Amino acid sequence: MPGGRLRPPPAVGEEVPTVVKRVIVPAVAALALAVVVVGAFFWPGFKNGTEAQRPGSGSQHPEGRPRDRGTSGGDKPGFAEEFDGAELDEAKWAVTRKNDFAEFAVDQVPGAAGSKGRRLRLRCGTRGTDDRTVKCLGVVSRGRLDLSGRKKLELVLDWNNQANGCYLTAAVYLCPTLTTGNPAEQPQWLKLEYVGVPPGKNARAAVWFKDQRSPNWLYDEGWPNKQRTGRKIGRVRLGICFDAGRWQVLEDGRLLFDSGGKWRLPFDRAHLYLQMTSHSNYPPRELFFDAVKFGVGKAIPGIPLPKVESF
Repeated sequence: MPGGRLRPPPAVGEEVPTVVKRVIVPAVAALALAVVVVGAFFWPGFKNGTEAQRPGSGSQHPEGRPRDRGTSGGDKPGFAEEFDGAELDEAKWAVTRKNDFAEFAVDQVPGAAGSKGRRLRLRCGTRGTDDRTVKCLGVVSRGRLDLSGRKKLELVLDWNNQANGCYLTAAVYLCPTLTTGNPAEQPQWLKLEYVGVPPGKNARAAVWFKDQRSPNWLYDEGWPNKQRTGRKIGRVRLGICFDAGRWQVLEDGRLLFDSGGKWRLPFDRAHLYLQMTSHSNYPPRELFFDAVKFGVGKAIPGIPLPKVESF
C-alpha cells in the first residue's frame, strides 16, 4: 500500500474496491464449483449408506484377484486341474484318509507311456490291517464348485489294468460339506464309482445319491441280473452334466444315468472328492485321476430321455 500503511476494512455500506472484487469473486466461484463436483462424485454411494464403489474394483477374490463370475462361449472351464506340478497343490486340494493302511501315497507322477504331463496317483496297500474296516484315501477340493445353472464336470480315470481289483473302488463325489475323512459319512452327496468284480480284472459302474437318509443306489449296469462278471475298465473320460437341478452321468460320451425329475440335487455348491477304497489284506494297488475340468455346459435334452447305456 502507498506509504507502507494498510488500508482499513471498508465500513458497512462502503463500496468494496474493484481490485478486491477481482480476487474474491473468482475464488468463491471456484470453491463452489469444486463442492458441486465432489458432491456429484460421492453422493450416489452415500445416499445408499455405502461408499461409492471405485470404477473397476468389482468383487474381489480372497487372494486379491477378481472373483470368477462364470464363463460363456462354449465349455470353457471355470475350474481346471491337470496335476502337472511336482507336488499336489495344497492351496487347491487336501488329502482325505480314513482307517489304517500298511502303506499309502497321494502324489503326482508322470502320465502313462507316450503321454505328456503328470497325473494324480492314489496308492494303498492293506496287508496286515484291520479286517473290520474299509480303507479310504483320496483328495478333496478346498473350494466348492457352483452347480447352479448349466454346468459340466469332466475328468479322466485310469483303472490301471488291475491284476486283482477285488474290493477296490474308484469314486468321484460331489458333496456340499468338507471333510478330510470319508465323504460317504456326510449327510448329502452324489457319487459315481467303479467297483472291482471278483476274480478281480473287471469292474462295473455305479451311481449313488444321498440326501440326509440312507444312500440310494440309482444305477448298477443291471447287476445282479446283468453284468455279473463286470467289464474291462481302462482309461475313461467321465462327465457329469447339470441343468437347474437335473443331472446326467456319462462315460466316454455315453449316457449312464439321467436323474430326470426325481433325483434333483438338494445343493448347488459342492466340493469335489476323488477317492479310492480297499478292504484289508491286499498288496499295493494304484489308481489315477487327471484332466479335471469344470465350467459352463450345454442344456440337457428334455423328455423323452436318450437311451441309457446298458452294456
